[in-house]
Amino acid sequence: MDEDKAYSVTEDVRWALETIKITLEENLPIENQYGICKKSPFENSSERYKDDRVEILAHSWNEDDQPYNFKWNDFEVKWYKWFRRDMVMNKEINKNELEKMIRECTKSIEENGQK
Repeated sequence: MDEDKAYSVTEDVRWALETIKITLEENLPIENQYGICKKSPFENSSERYKDDRVEILAHSWNEDDQPYNFKWNDFEVKWYKWFRRDMVMNKEINKNELEKMIRECTKSIEENGQK
């Protein structure tokens, strides 16, 4: 994420990510494109989750400049070590887009959790 084009995460975005986080944690362990995710990548767990809709990466201790921790389409959110800490996003997002993001991400996670 280009730090010069970073926006502070709004409460609406924070709430949307919390909703996705809860859905993911309710479906753990979950198979995904990285293998089996046993712990929440929203925590400082070194876990990663990726499917056709969303990618969520815990803080990486191996990468100096991890580009993002959450990605949906072209929307990215980055936090510092722990979810909710110093969060920035790469663009502003409206409520309709947020609602679509929640629907798509939770549905995709739930579908992977049922496999």
